[in-house]
Amino acid sequence: MFKAKAKGRTGVIPQRPGDIIFFTWSGDGSADHVGFVENVTDGTVNTIEGNTTNSCARRSYPLGGYMILGYGCPAY
Repeated sequence: MFKAKAKGRTGVIPQRPGDIIFFTWSGDGSADHVGFVENVTDGTVNTIEGNTTNSCARRSYPLGGYMILGYGCPAY
């Protein structure tokens, strides 16, 4: 949906709190999981995700990490 409406972003660029982050665990280019960007600090994107070990949790990933498929930018 974001891609079709040109609201997606990829690459290592500043992400904003509230952006949706899409993950690909297998690296096959399909989204396997999503979360919300909480903030970006020192090259690390910090997220809030549901369905993580059966709970809601904070996680951190390196910007540009292989597991990050892209970002959705809701029109909040």
